[in-house]
Amino acid sequence: MKSIRDLKIVSTDEIAQGIFALVLERHPDFGDLKPGQFFNLALKSRELPLLKRPISLSTWDDQTMTFVIRKVGKGTELLCAAKPGEWVSAVGPLGNGFDLAQTPSAATLLGGGIGTAPLLALAEALSAAGTKVNVYLGYLNEPYLIEAFKAVADGLFIATMEPVEGFYHGNVVEYWMNQESGVTQRHVYSCGPDAMLHMVQLSLKSRGQKGHLLTEERMACGIGACLTCAKPIEQDGEVHMLRTCIEGPVFKAEEVVFNANE
Repeated sequence: MKSIRDLKIVSTDEIAQGIFALVLERHPDFGDLKPGQFFNLALKSRELPLLKRPISLSTWDDQTMTFVIRKVGKGTELLCAAKPGEWVSAVGPLGNGFDLAQTPSAATLLGGGIGTAPLLALAEALSAAGTKVNVYLGYLNEPYLIEAFKAVADGLFIATMEPVEGFYHGNVVEYWMNQESGVTQRHVYSCGPDAMLHMVQLSLKSRGQKGHLLTEERMACGIGACLTCAKPIEQDGEVHMLRTCIEGPVFKAEEVVFNANE
């Protein structure tokens, strides 16, 4: 249930360079949560930016919610520097999230950069439902959340764009395509930058494979009023500008229109 609440910070830890895990107390008014949903967050201080920042849920339990944040501007800088006991203003849960009413027997999760974080809750939910889960995670040079994914994945594959001992050196999508060449029955879920998601989409199409994409888009209000996050989505042969914060951020892989302005 969408609500606006002030949440106490439990902990803030830097888990990789410029990447922070923010743990907040969970309020009962938020109700049931779904992997792929997000919250608009802002530190309650006099330096508060005008707009809250949309941050995807990474994982949660009965008492807390964890958000993994990349420090890239003033709003995220304040959140990442916050201390336990301080308060965060939170609006959510927002977005449609992944529909897990019917779960596949086998799934492959593909995450790139900060897009790896929202897939943790998805991996947990699928594993709990009995799905065999392979997880492919791509980073620049410093993997994170590895132990958490190991706990729920049947297979975990790590790629880094810069050489790192012990990990595949190269593009995570190419790694997946090589590892699961000819395997088309697994449902694919992916989150990452548009260039990566487009590559996943093209690969799925060539393989006749189904999947869902958790998309990223700039947002302002997060509640569907400003249309800042409108994204071209093709449904029933027509392209519609759908709001990532309401109709998304999760879409069927074949529906997302990339390079719409080219």
